[in-house]
Amino acid sequence: MAGDGQRPPLTGTIAQGAAEAILYVGVADISATLQKVVANGGSIRYPRFEVPGRVVLGIFEDPAGNSVGLVEMENGKAKVP
Repeated sequence: MAGDGQRPPLTGTIAQGAAEAILYVGVADISATLQKVVANGGSIRYPRFEVPGRVVLGIFEDPAGNSVGLVEMENGKAKVP
């Protein structure tokens, strides 16, 4: 158990803001979709990134301030890098 005198306690912070739910939408090309988002007044929170062996993701903020996630799809399934 951390802090029991045998190991140092774990350090870190806990977010103080409101919880956030993100809806994820499947798209064929995250980079192209993010370009369209920006052209229509949205902004990129996290550009296309890969979680090796799992999925390809990106997250944007729409003009109203809502976060929306993107999942890159291939042949009807999430693309696995």
